[in-house]
Amino acid sequence: MLEKLGDKTNALNMRSMRKEGKEAVKTLTDKEKVVRYLGEISNITKDYSLKYDLNKCIELIEGKENQEYIELKGALEEALEESETIRKDNYDLIAENEYLKERLNENNQN
Repeated sequence: MLEKLGDKTNALNMRSMRKEGKEAVKTLTDKEKVVRYLGEISNITKDYSLKYDLNKCIELIEGKENQEYIELKGALEEALEESETIRKDNYDLIAENEYLKERLNENNQN
């Protein structure tokens, strides 16, 4: 009797595990399937150029490429702001230099 109960319980557990496995497979999106497939091909191939290209494709699909773009864009914006600040400081220094030259010329004439 206990064996039958144990077998029945094991059978139920196996069925639920199979269902969970099927659900896990069903929940894979097309994107995940493509990424997984490209990763498998990348691991199999011996062509390093193809491997590099596949890895770049995976990064692009996963959005990692976009993160690099965002970081570079932020760095560029910071550099442009700093450049603008330096340009304004340069104009101020040029104006101050001209003013001091005029004052020096006035003092030399007196």
